[in-house]
Amino acid sequence: MSSYKVILFDLDGTLSDPKLGITKSVQYALSMLNRQVPDLDDLECFIGPPLHVSFADFYGFDEETIQKGIHFYRERYKDIGMYENLLYPEMPGLLQKLKDQGCILAIATSKWTAFAEKIAEYFNISSYFDVIVGSNQDGTRSEKTEIIEYILELYKDFSLQDFIMVGDRKYDLIGANNTGIDSVAVTYGYGAREELSACSPTFLANSVQDLERIMLGETPSHVVSYEEANVLIRQVTKNDLYPLWEMAYKEERPEWKKWDAPYYEHQAISWEDFQKQKDKYLYQDDFWAIETDGKLIGTVSYYWEHKPSNWLEMGIVLYDPKFWSGGYGTKALKLWINHLFQTLPLVRVGFTTWSGNRRMMKVGEKLGMQLEARLRKCRFYNGVYYDSIRMGLLREEWEKNKRQLDNTVIN
Repeated sequence: MSSYKVILFDLDGTLSDPKLGITKSVQYALSMLNRQVPDLDDLECFIGPPLHVSFADFYGFDEETIQKGIHFYRERYKDIGMYENLLYPEMPGLLQKLKDQGCILAIATSKWTAFAEKIAEYFNISSYFDVIVGSNQDGTRSEKTEIIEYILELYKDFSLQDFIMVGDRKYDLIGANNTGIDSVAVTYGYGAREELSACSPTFLANSVQDLERIMLGETPSHVVSYEEANVLIRQVTKNDLYPLWEMAYKEERPEWKKWDAPYYEHQAISWEDFQKQKDKYLYQDDFWAIETDGKLIGTVSYYWEHKPSNWLEMGIVLYDPKFWSGGYGTKALKLWINHLFQTLPLVRVGFTTWSGNRRMMKVGEKLGMQLEARLRKCRFYNGVYYDSIRMGLLREEWEKNKRQLDNTVIN
């Protein structure tokens, strides 16, 4: 059941993929201004922001030229461009489910209201929306904050906690933050993940299916994620379950197990049995996914050695060997350590490995961890005795080294 009563959707990039219509119309406008841009990919930056902002930011036009550019853009867009658009196929089903639950739905877009209404009618989704609010034809109410404020005023009998903004660009999230309502950043649109994460959205949705789970109340009230360069750590979602099983439990002797405590027995389990254990993994605080370029590649975790003493041990596994170099593990563990120190009353974090896993020891060293204990020849594997290695890091050491780490390229 959705915990939100009024749900605001951005249009371009959130409800539909408008790339062809917008970029071709921008291309036409620029050509009329004697600027030739043959590659439409170079014009994706126009998807999301108000037109006057984009023409100013990306081409440095003065006000008179901006108005000419907007005129030429709309000249093509109103007859052709708005229909060069693709509705995400799962979207009508989600909108229907939200209406069935009694939610009030609104479109909150920076494009002209008249254009937004025509697009909604073209896609046969206008009946789902109680209100469609965009910019005015005289150029006013073009900022997303103003648009959200207008909708809040329409439904002023509701509290701010009843509203949520769904969008794919920072402008949607900034508008939500400025007006004090929650937000969902959708990464399947046109905003870079770094852009979205920097705005601290309440939720992050990697697909329309993710968005549906969030809107229907199937995830915790806040989903936290952290990212550095091409590595993201986040809570495990239902979309992760099958790839996690394939990498971790489908095979009896997976390659990664040769390095991750191989002296402990590993057992393959069936997909059906793994699904019965899904609650151990889904949306947990102590077990998160590691992702790069939208692909699940590993997990980070922690457990309490002795909770009354705040003695916590952590772990990391990268399942695919092709990610064992390139800094993926170091970045993920750095993000995990920072999260643990930020959210738990810890004075130390640490991990235990074995002397056969030089990669893991090297990762610890890169992050400033110290060798705290070496228990000699107590791990037996493949006929050889290895040492047990314990490494740790104090909070004050982390705070001292973190700034230097942030300025270091990890690879």
